[in-house]
Amino acid sequence: MKRLISKILALCLMVTSVSITAACNDGSIESDKLRYYQADGEWTQLDEDIIKRYNIYCQNNYDESYQIDVVKFEDKNDMYTKMSAELMAGKGPDIFSLGQTLPFEKLIKSGAFADINELIKNDSSNEKLDLSEYNQALMKAGQYEGKQYIIPAFYSLNALISTDKTLSEYNLPVQNGMSLTYSDIPNFSDDYFKKANKKSFMYSYAFSFLNSQRQLFDRFIYNYVDFENNEVNFDNDDFISGIDSIIQLMDCFAEEDEYTNDNYLFDFYTGGSFKTLARSNYREELKGNKKVFYNGFNKNKNDVTAIIQLGVAVNANSKHQDKALAFIKYLLSEDFQLYYCGDKKGSDYAGSNVISHPVNNKAFEHSVDAASSFTFFREYEKDGVMEYEEYEVNGLNNEYMQNYIKFTKKINNCIPYFEISNSYFSTKVVGDIVDDYLNGKINKNKFISELTSAVKIFMTE
Repeated sequence: MKRLISKILALCLMVTSVSITAACNDGSIESDKLRYYQADGEWTQLDEDIIKRYNIYCQNNYDESYQIDVVKFEDKNDMYTKMSAELMAGKGPDIFSLGQTLPFEKLIKSGAFADINELIKNDSSNEKLDLSEYNQALMKAGQYEGKQYIIPAFYSLNALISTDKTLSEYNLPVQNGMSLTYSDIPNFSDDYFKKANKKSFMYSYAFSFLNSQRQLFDRFIYNYVDFENNEVNFDNDDFISGIDSIIQLMDCFAEEDEYTNDNYLFDFYTGGSFKTLARSNYREELKGNKKVFYNGFNKNKNDVTAIIQLGVAVNANSKHQDKALAFIKYLLSEDFQLYYCGDKKGSDYAGSNVISHPVNNKAFEHSVDAASSFTFFREYEKDGVMEYEEYEVNGLNNEYMQNYIKFTKKINNCIPYFEISNSYFSTKVVGDIVDDYLNGKINKNKFISELTSAVKIFMTE
């Protein structure tokens, strides 16, 4: 097993520096606590707030040995080099997050991660996890050959959000839940593509990196790889024609400093609970507009896709797997999930703009209920004086929210990476090839050929 993992992680070593420079804590000292590696300036999903809260929780419910030590590195290349070397030796950090730039697809197959089902089976505590109490479509996304290697905690619907007013400008259907596939793009809207002064295609108020054309292209490529069956589908007609379609959309992006709230066709939804969506919809209703969401883009017409916003794995060689399981219980708990979505009653926490919906089924229903009644503050001018009023709003009493919630319950496909352009696959496996194609250095045939070869090598070696 170690030999297999070593071959896989040699890929990481080839793309990182071979020397280790100073780290805030090099992780070499044995500790009874869980270890998690993080480089300065690198966002990896398990942010400081989550870990800080969990460490306080441990003081009150376990003991300090259950806490997480964040081993910080000054440089991410140094961190991944050290992590790779340690994993080859059967060591390494105890927990990982999907936000880290690791070859998760290969590490899952190699057995580098612990099967969470086995950890649960061996759990003798009174609070045993039952994964059937969580969103099964999301849980399935972390499985391979019946084993649960990744635990997703939060997710968002892969949706493009607009308003009836904006869509009508380009004669686009005002239809909630309309499915958009990559093959639909050429016929998406003649009025939109032909208009000289059209709005930018997509905007994300929360994260400018998700506005980038590259995110759109990388997600398109990833959808045509079947990692479980070691198959690539770059030679089919949908993918070949889809390349030109995606490029067409990529040309419809404004420069970053040109973004305004009124200069985009769609908002790519990146975070916020049902209550956040309901508030945003109500604001549009006050302007006389209606929110509308499209389902997609997806590879297939019947797909309803989720994007995992936080997912964790446990080192198969960790000496503290029982403590890692305790951390997973915390992440999946109804209390924590409601708090981090901003839906916990009596909490002043507004929610995170990188967290949307909880996988905990009870927390999900509470999150829906929280959108049914919220306080709205309206400011208006009367006789030259600014006045304020406060009143309750039923955020679910509209077609937009009813359909949005219905679609979250129909999810049948998952994208594991919130920021896919930062994934190992996108940066290390296909990154240079995509760069060469987008910069005009290779033609489409060579692009597809090199892409196919690189992905096959990644999956099979």
